[in-house]
Amino acid sequence: MERDVNQGSAGAGFSFSVPYLYDGLRFGGIPPFGSCADNLTIDGTCSSLKLCVVGGGSTHAEFVLSKFPSSNVVLVSSTSDLSVGLVDGTCNAIGQESPAISETVIRLNGYDDGPYETGTNVYTKEPLAIVARDDDPFFADFVNWVLLGLLTAEEMGITQRDADSFPKVTAFAFGEDYHFMLSDAIRAVGNYGEMYARHLEDIIPRDGLNLLNSGADPIIIIILILIWLYLLITGWKSTQRRTGPNRWWNDGKNLGARISHLW
Repeated sequence: MERDVNQGSAGAGFSFSVPYLYDGLRFGGIPPFGSCADNLTIDGTCSSLKLCVVGGGSTHAEFVLSKFPSSNVVLVSSTSDLSVGLVDGTCNAIGQESPAISETVIRLNGYDDGPYETGTNVYTKEPLAIVARDDDPFFADFVNWVLLGLLTAEEMGITQRDADSFPKVTAFAFGEDYHFMLSDAIRAVGNYGEMYARHLEDIIPRDGLNLLNSGADPIIIIILILIWLYLLITGWKSTQRRTGPNRWWNDGKNLGARISHLW
């Protein structure tokens, strides 16, 4: 995926990997106000809700102001101000994506001596992806392949311990030196599920769109076909610079046979 913009400090546009995490606007706070915000209510005891959210025209602020009276909303300038607001009493609930409102992070940021709760609802859907410069498509493709490899390894049940069993990458993609790029990555960090459990589970419990799709939904077949086409196209671009179209076609058929088990 690419974004048709030019970022000043980078001097280039951006390419994005497939999403590696889905998150969105959630609420947390001092009981019962975390639940008040999570249920989008100011009835009864919830009438004293003071909900801090980052302003500045953010989509989160727009959503919150569309659901709550402005008298119950406190706009702050940055994510770090959310924890500060809880500590100094400016607010009794906060709204942001999961890492910012998780109890683990809130405690680390200074709110360490009072009760705290987080809601269960997610009110926006925001895919997170790896970003690379779009003037270096070779590197952007490499990053995307590694991410897809980690996801596929989890789907195949291949872990850090048996990384060597992951199929090697055919030469058409990145050259002879990178046959084992995916198994090397899995050996270094584990599959996607292992990484998630190690680094994110305590902050963003894995559920919903962040779980592997069982394949029962027909939409997954469409998504996997699109991924296959993407891999074939990026392989074709690389091979045209190396060996010509016949090699690309033959290796492309091999790739299709290798990942066809996914659907």
